[in-house]
Amino acid sequence: MIEADHTGLPKPPDQLPLDINVKAVVGGIWLYRYLAARRHDGYMGGNMTVMASSAGLYPAEGLPVYSASKHAVVGLVRSAAKGLKKEGVRLDAICPGLVETALMPREVLEVWSKEHLTPIATVIWAHDALIVQDDKT
Repeated sequence: MIEADHTGLPKPPDQLPLDINVKAVVGGIWLYRYLAARRHDGYMGGNMTVMASSAGLYPAEGLPVYSASKHAVVGLVRSAAKGLKKEGVRLDAICPGLVETALMPREVLEVWSKEHLTPIATVIWAHDALIVQDDKT
C-alpha cells in the first residue's frame, strides 16, 4: 500500500538507490576518464571497475528501485566500455549476489539464507583480479 503524507498526497518513492547507484557511478566514470587522460607516466588510460549486482541482471522482486538502479549500471558499463576502450580505459562491472554490508537493511538479512550471500572477500578478489589485468585496454 502506498502511504500518504500530511496533505493526503502519496509519499514519493525512495530514490536514494538511483542517486547512489546511478548518479554516483556516472560521476565516477566521468571523473576517472578525465584523470586517466592526464596521467603523468605517459600512459593514457587504466582499468576501472564499478559495482553492479545480480539484481542488475535478474529481477529483484520487492526491490524494484534498487534493481532498476543496478540494471542502469549494467547498461551504462555495456554502453560506455567500447568507447572508453578507444581512450585506453577498460571499464568492468562486478555483479555479485547479495553481499552483507552496513548499507544492507537488517530485515533483508533476516529473510536471506547465509549460504546464499556472496562473501565480501569474493567481491574484493574479483575487483582486484580485474584491476591488476595489464592488457592496456
